[in-house]
Amino acid sequence: MLDEPITFWCTDAQRWADVLAGARPAPAEYGPRQRSNEDTWVVGTFLQLARRGRAVRLDTAIPRSGIVVCDGIHLGAWRPPAAAFLVVCRSDAHRPGLAHHTVVQNGGMVLDGADGVVFVADSQPSRVEDNLDSFRRMRENLESFGVSLSGFPLVIQYNKRDCPAPIPTGLLEREFRLNGVPVFEAVAVDGKGVVETVRRVTQLIVERFQI
Repeated sequence: MLDEPITFWCTDAQRWADVLAGARPAPAEYGPRQRSNEDTWVVGTFLQLARRGRAVRLDTAIPRSGIVVCDGIHLGAWRPPAAAFLVVCRSDAHRPGLAHHTVVQNGGMVLDGADGVVFVADSQPSRVEDNLDSFRRMRENLESFGVSLSGFPLVIQYNKRDCPAPIPTGLLEREFRLNGVPVFEAVAVDGKGVVETVRRVTQLIVERFQI
């Protein structure tokens, strides 16, 4: 079992200085401060888990070991320490057609060091083809590193479920024959479904590497 706290890597020390210093604001207080994918995935998830008494920490430094949850957009060419297990959360906040460059187009910079991936699909009907294209490119990048999706810690999240006429869950699973891959529905800006998603991909990493 993992006996170290899960680290949530925060790059905006100014915006979240109070949280880094130990404050634990309620959702009604920190919600309006969220401006980016990192705010939602990293800080928001950390606060939800911390307020529940879970073993988590928010830090601007990368630990040398343990599980690290981060937003892929800030990784660049950074490589995690050998004993650290990296969970990359793919942003779906970019404009259509961009293919979410941090995890997809520049897969060599991110996926090569990833030990688990949360693929976030946009539930808006207009984004179906973007979702399919992004997932296809992500799979190709993983395969270029000799990594098969079979057995790889992967979780799919259908985000923005509060949009009009959201696409049905199962779209990606059917298209890419993803039998048994955990799927979650979410409204990330409200924190719905985010904690559950991160918890599940973390469990998959723990099980795979027996940590």
